[in-house]
Amino acid sequence: MTQNIPSADEIGDFYDLVGPALRDVWDDNCHFGYWLDDDDESSVEEATDRFTDILIDKLDLGEGSRLLDVGCGFGKPAMRIARTTGAVVVGVTISKHQVTEATRRVEESGLSEQVSFQLENAMKMPFPDASFDAVLAFESIIHMDRPTALAEMARVLKPGGRLVITDMIERAPKGTEAKSVAELAFEVEVDPLPRAEDYHDLLSGTDITIEELLDVTEHTKYTPQRLGTQFSRIREEVESRYGDQADDLMKRAVAPLSGAIEIGYLVVVGRRAASTA
Repeated sequence: MTQNIPSADEIGDFYDLVGPALRDVWDDNCHFGYWLDDDDESSVEEATDRFTDILIDKLDLGEGSRLLDVGCGFGKPAMRIARTTGAVVVGVTISKHQVTEATRRVEESGLSEQVSFQLENAMKMPFPDASFDAVLAFESIIHMDRPTALAEMARVLKPGGRLVITDMIERAPKGTEAKSVAELAFEVEVDPLPRAEDYHDLLSGTDITIEELLDVTEHTKYTPQRLGTQFSRIREEVESRYGDQADDLMKRAVAPLSGAIEIGYLVVVGRRAASTA
């Protein structure tokens, strides 16, 4: 089956549509949470912040480092990274709504000198070569043609800089009637999912060396259930705000988490080769 890769406009429209509803139900961290085990009763905010902190440790940032946050959402991870490390963070997203909201929130936080957001296509960014000390793509590469996006991230990364990506990966089908990965991708504006081992080939055209491929599915697998619980808890509020659109919006927002395939969750850590000059 021919892969159906969503366009930048389609992705932007998708997040302009579902983003506000997803924030109402989940959190300004528009990504999976990280729970320690079955007994972990952390809130959604605690679990999503924990995941951000895990990635902060892998980014290897210091005071004044420049970080590019590709697919920055509403900017909560970017602001947390800036506060924790002292780094200067530039976030890019294809959603006009996200840029507006993220900019408003960073102004309210007093971090405007350190954090900024731009409306950009991550597949063709305006930044000069080797202009960032680190690049983060936190659950955003699922919407992109991976080889193109990874090449662009490698281009703007300084020699010796760290690349950190989280991605959903294909695992075993859930049954004989499970939808194919390509069918799922068509429905929810995502590029067909890879397997973990595919990242060696995906990065082979760049000078990024993989340092870590970490499957964290056992910690992120609680996200669908928690999201469903959150939606049930505030269903009346969501329905009063979005009317007849409520169910459709939430189905689209959580579709990547639902029953088409067994979805895994991967953290990829790489480093661009140091300059020999």
